[in-house]
Amino acid sequence: MRKLMTIALLCSALMSQATVPDSTTIVIDTSATDKVGPKVGKMNLDVFLFSRYAWRGVQFGSGPSVQAQISYTKGGFIAACYVAKSINGGNTGYPNTSNIMLGYQYKGISLFVDDYYFYDEDNLDRYFDWSDTTLHYTEIRLKYDHARFYGMGGYNVYAAKGANKALYIEAGYKVPEHGLTFFAGYLFDTSDLNFSTTAGLTNIGVTKLKELRFNDKFALPVFGTLMANPNYKNMVDTPGVGRNALTLVIGTFL
Repeated sequence: MRKLMTIALLCSALMSQATVPDSTTIVIDTSATDKVGPKVGKMNLDVFLFSRYAWRGVQFGSGPSVQAQISYTKGGFIAACYVAKSINGGNTGYPNTSNIMLGYQYKGISLFVDDYYFYDEDNLDRYFDWSDTTLHYTEIRLKYDHARFYGMGGYNVYAAKGANKALYIEAGYKVPEHGLTFFAGYLFDTSDLNFSTTAGLTNIGVTKLKELRFNDKFALPVFGTLMANPNYKNMVDTPGVGRNALTLVIGTFL
């Protein structure tokens, strides 16, 4: 059940980071320690299938999204790489993204450095461009996670010259016995990373997790996130970025 709730949070983080609240970015089993041995950490590979790609109240593209994360954990140290890819064949725009994360967790407190990269596949050679015109966004995130609630704050510390930077905060309340997570996110100013032209409440919603059991040996976790964006009219007006007041995402963990 704990792993299922981790998935739910990610899906209500990936919805909040990528299609899941903020644990962000898709699945880090932060409860893992050195289960392989004293000198070898633990490697995880997690794959998600979503009906849409949404993040912090913003929907990207118009088709299904496959998302995956490979992570390494040792003690409190976490390193991970997350990628999202549009399934409808589009090779340009924001439905395609990658995120490299480094972090450390002590009990319920974690500190992450995230490198977000939204890309067109025709311009992948720009991945190593860290000049004033870079497509990278670096954010520092601080999070506190409790059995019943979580809170996080993220600030974009590096981006292209002239990029607008702002603090994003999110809080959630968990009801694990019912597979529910309620969450809300607020942006304090104009933010290129968060695709908003002004401050405001950008991400309110709920994630429901349900396990579909086919037999004694096979069960499939299915989750749905309904999110509202009261600030949707102030999302950037650019192809690939949805200006949706309400978004529903259905997904599963493979």
